Amino acid sequence: MSGDGNLDLPELLVMLIQNMKETPFEKLIKLCEPITYSVMNRYFLPDYEREDVLQETRSVLIEAVETYEREEGMRFLQYYHMSLSNHFNMLLRKEHAQKRKVNMKTTSLDGLVEDAGLHIQGTSPNTTYPEDATVAKETYSNYLIDLSPFEIEVFCLFLNGKEQKEIVKELNSTLQKVRSALYRCSRKLRAAINE
Repeated sequence: MSGDGNLDLPELLVMLIQNMKETPFEKLIKLCEPITYSVMNRYFLPDYEREDVLQETRSVLIEAVETYEREEGMRFLQYYHMSLSNHFNMLLRKEHAQKRKVNMKTTSLDGLVEDAGLHIQGTSPNTTYPEDATVAKETYSNYLIDLSPFEIEVFCLFLNGKEQKEIVKELNSTLQKVRSALYRCSRKLRAAINE
């Protein structure tokens, strides 16, 4: 405080901060919620949990605040909507590119049989070679290491013949989370097999 009783700028800023019920950014988040949820509900991102998606929306909001130019003639909420839609489209393009990359590495069963012989189908009178079993066990072990604890639970229940709805009940989870976990499991399994 200066000697004449007036507040210095730092003291004034501290008083403003202390008297705020919520930050301007928190208020902006609440004002943007209808747009945020409207855009979120149009997209399905299987690799993302709901909290991850909300974090993405907040990052986009921060970037929109930093890059918004009122002189361009667009209202901020329209700009945020456009930015968020563009961001989700970019995430989907990345995800589809990743899927294409994994799918390009996959091999058909006919191709495997042609290359390795009928014994890999399990219907041949030939036995599986011990080195093949060792490689399969090692691949399976490496695959399990890459799974999260939740994915392992879902994967094991799925292998035991449980339906997705049964897994939801048994793990006290949601259908969305179980489907996402199964999707990630299958993607990681393809990657482990193709390494």
